[in-house]
Amino acid sequence: MTYVDFNSELSDILILARQDFSSNIEIPVLIVDNPRLRFAQVVWKYFSVTEPSGISRTAICSDAAMISKSATIGEFTIIENGVTIGDHVVIGHHTVIHANTMIGNGARIGSNTVIGTLGLGFERDENNILLRLPHVGNVIIDEDVEIGSCVTIARGTIDSTHIGSMVKIDDHVFIAHNVNIGARSILVAGCEVSGSVQLGEDCWIGPQSTIRDGLIIGSYSTVGMGSVVTKNVDPRTVVAGNPARVLKQKKVIND
Repeated sequence: MTYVDFNSELSDILILARQDFSSNIEIPVLIVDNPRLRFAQVVWKYFSVTEPSGISRTAICSDAAMISKSATIGEFTIIENGVTIGDHVVIGHHTVIHANTMIGNGARIGSNTVIGTLGLGFERDENNILLRLPHVGNVIIDEDVEIGSCVTIARGTIDSTHIGSMVKIDDHVFIAHNVNIGARSILVAGCEVSGSVQLGEDCWIGPQSTIRDGLIIGSYSTVGMGSVVTKNVDPRTVVAGNPARVLKQKKVIND
């Protein structure tokens, strides 16, 4: 364990705090409206490391893929036919980007993630044989999306699975075919979004939660951790539980 002597080298310490902060320690304090946000902004500006652009020598990229020269492609990653990768995209190691996926500028994708795979779709014929429904759509990922490691995103059956701009997807998330995720929504580790779900803007989907196929989750809604959502959720609503129940409505804040 490391102990800090606050009576020495105080000039090297700065506290970011809200208006109600109080302390007897003589350390410089900068009063800000949102300490966590301001800390993140400082770290990004002065301490973040930029990955060098280029395609790793072990990556396999189709000649029919369009990859920006400013993109970074990790080791042993596979980029299939018809994939489009925008400027300053970063893709981790051992990731598979299936055919016709479109990835917008500034997107970041972790390692061991699969995008554009076949979704689960079967019908039984007269002899009780399971017949796979062909999925011939694609995945569209808008600008500044972040996708973690070990994530699976299935391509659309006919149309597209669509991930809106600035969406943040944590590790070990599954997104099924034909899902549409609105801008700036956050999906936390282990959650599962079933086929054709329409997820609004600025939603928060908690860890280990499940959303049934075909549902509409309104913008600014929150799904609590471990929830099983079986019904549509109105905008600005907080739900939790199994099955998920409404806990409260969020207040509308006028800009």
